[in-house]
Amino acid sequence: MKLASLKQDEIRLDKMFEQTKYPAEIEALAVQLADAFIERLGLVGIDQSVKELTDSIRSEPVKGGAR
Repeated sequence: MKLASLKQDEIRLDKMFEQTKYPAEIEALAVQLADAFIERLGLVGIDQSVKELTDSIRSEPVKGGAR
């Protein structure tokens, strides 16, 4: 019973989220990260590319109303 209720809440919250400005911002950021990762992949290899990507994600400040 509790799991079904949580799944319904998840669906409702997903629909609400899709109506905000954030999905487009998240997608744009994902494209930017993927492009940078692919570009570095050919230059420095996978291990260094992954390290740079994770370091970049950790060092970027969260903008807007996020916590």
